[in-house]
Amino acid sequence: MEGFEDDIEFTSATELAEISDLVVIGEVGSVTSAGLVNAEEDPNPSEYVSIEVKIEEALKGTAPATVRLIWDAYLTDGKNRVMEIVANGLAVPKVGERFLLFIGPVSDTRKELFGDLVTHDLVTLRGIFPLKQDTVSNTYIGDNPAADDLDGKSLDEVAVLITRETG
Repeated sequence: MEGFEDDIEFTSATELAEISDLVVIGEVGSVTSAGLVNAEEDPNPSEYVSIEVKIEEALKGTAPATVRLIWDAYLTDGKNRVMEIVANGLAVPKVGERFLLFIGPVSDTRKELFGDLVTHDLVTLRGIFPLKQDTVSNTYIGDNPAADDLDGKSLDEVAVLITRETG
């Protein structure tokens, strides 16, 4: 499988919102295995999961009631999970966790691989932010200008920033 290209460049949360079709707040309702990818070619294939997010509020765009994202979640030995993948400091989302998401339409590659298990893609791997209570929490390791802008902001502050800048 082609890797998820994370070549989106942005210098702020405002720019990230501008390149996103949807900016939403949601809670993880379910996490379901989407299977192994490249299992025939790779003795240690990744297991992907489908994460269903129940949308609480759309800060940009018109969102459906739920979206499903695909997540590269676990390294395997071909049969069993060996290790959870933590990407840029963010662990696999769990049921009940809440996130601020910057998303767009699903890529053709992911739709072909995962069918109805995916409805949307993050616009960048750096476009998902955990919420603690109603505050954005920066868990990122590495460069993420949006995380720096949003860290510690309340959802009300984020909503004002997003709607003011993107209309």
